[in-house]
Amino acid sequence: MKKRLLFICTCLFVVLIFCTAAQAAPKVMVDYRTVTFDVDPVIENGTTLVPLRAIFEMMGANVTWDANTATATAKKDDTTVILPIGSLTATINEQPCQLAVPAKIIDNRTLAPLRFVGEAFGAEVIWNNENQSIEITTLKSDDIPDAAKKPETWEKVIGTEGKYDATCIRQTRDGNYIITGSKDKDIYLVELDLTGEIQWEKTYGGDQADYGACVQETLDGGYIITGQTCSNGAGYGDVFLIKTDANGNKQWEKTFGRSGDDFGSYVQQTADGGYMIVGTLEPGGAGTLFRELWLIKTDNDGNCEWDKSFGDNRLFRGWSGLQTNDGGYILAGDTSDDYMWGIYVVKVDDKGNKEWNAFYTGPDMDSVSEIKQTNDGGYALVGYNTDGSHVSGFDLNMIKIDETGKLKWQRSYEGSRTDDYTMGQSLVQLADDSYILVGEEESMASSSLSDQAVLFKVNKNGDLQWSRAFSNEFDQGFKCVQLTYDGGLIIAGNRSPHGDYKTGSIYIVKTDIDGKINTNTK
Repeated sequence: MKKRLLFICTCLFVVLIFCTAAQAAPKVMVDYRTVTFDVDPVIENGTTLVPLRAIFEMMGANVTWDANTATATAKKDDTTVILPIGSLTATINEQPCQLAVPAKIIDNRTLAPLRFVGEAFGAEVIWNNENQSIEITTLKSDDIPDAAKKPETWEKVIGTEGKYDATCIRQTRDGNYIITGSKDKDIYLVELDLTGEIQWEKTYGGDQADYGACVQETLDGGYIITGQTCSNGAGYGDVFLIKTDANGNKQWEKTFGRSGDDFGSYVQQTADGGYMIVGTLEPGGAGTLFRELWLIKTDNDGNCEWDKSFGDNRLFRGWSGLQTNDGGYILAGDTSDDYMWGIYVVKVDDKGNKEWNAFYTGPDMDSVSEIKQTNDGGYALVGYNTDGSHVSGFDLNMIKIDETGKLKWQRSYEGSRTDDYTMGQSLVQLADDSYILVGEEESMASSSLSDQAVLFKVNKNGDLQWSRAFSNEFDQGFKCVQLTYDGGLIIAGNRSPHGDYKTGSIYIVKTDIDGKINTNTK
């Protein structure tokens, strides 16, 4: 009797929370990313109904619609969810599941109870009172090792002989860290444990120069890497796509390119299980100087399904992108014309058809390193700008745009030393809508000063909150930042003896959320 009473009280508590949350129009987040709905959620009999496709696809499920039976079907791995419109009963792997209210169609979108949508594939659904948001987490807290939740800070240097370079870091589902970049002339992949100790390392490539630009953990627990190969393919350089298992053993590789200098900059597994690659295509062959921003869509085995390129006989380069909440893609790069540089962003649908594009130019020379979708459905970009004279140096540059590409604001941030080059490389948005930006600061005032790795925190309007520099006798800079399970930051970058461009090491820093570790932070 006591257990039954406790269960009833718990259910009433959950219903009250979600009713109150829906009335206040809270954010809905999937794995810390805000879901943008094209049809507003509704409340019926105290239950919040949301468009299911947006959430299911962000969870990695494939959604289909049968108009004859008015039924939505979602599949992910070995789980199949069937949801008939107007029925109080759905099925999960043929087992019936009762709904508080039936699913319905509004403006050609299927809306279903929020908790059912979140939990159908085993995700956790909680109400975050501090952030006033409903959070759906596909990786359950019980699945994260306890050690990964314990706050840790440390520094790690990888590679003391030869030339090592890091371009991308991610925390994996087991709490470890995966890094890609290059080792001498090969693509490099290394896994670290929670304290920064190497678990295993692999290299991939051939006789010529190859490098890794981006890595992501895949749904099967392995990894997908993109970058460039000059050892294989059709031309001077080609986009390289490598799939490995959980231990870095290569399962397959693919190249994409023509006779020019083509390369991949970003890769992501898409909602249908395939992959998207953002890169650069030299359509006229090597030495033509013209480039195009390139989007490649593959299936799960890396076979090209379609590709699109964007450019108009100028120098366009693709540096970053992602699959958006609506199933389409956002791409970011830079472009130049008559020695004037600018940032180029293009939004496409799920087949690569252009929906809108925007150029961001001005008196400064602008370049972009990374674009991220933000909690409000818009986008944030980080890079650098300069006055074009190369005398007063670069400033780290951040741009905020809305979901249609309209510029909301632009900010520049100087390093700690006058007339330095300060270049932004990566950013991450926090739960309070503020941002962490990372990059590198190269001294122009004195050749005796070493380069610094830098962090900035800015609020949701771009106002600087604090900045930190990691400096010593080495030249070092940051390339990639990610949030960690313990609420801190993991940052990958590079370090080399001052003025030495022939050797170098990978520099990894684990900080708290304020960018602090025990040494070399000021």
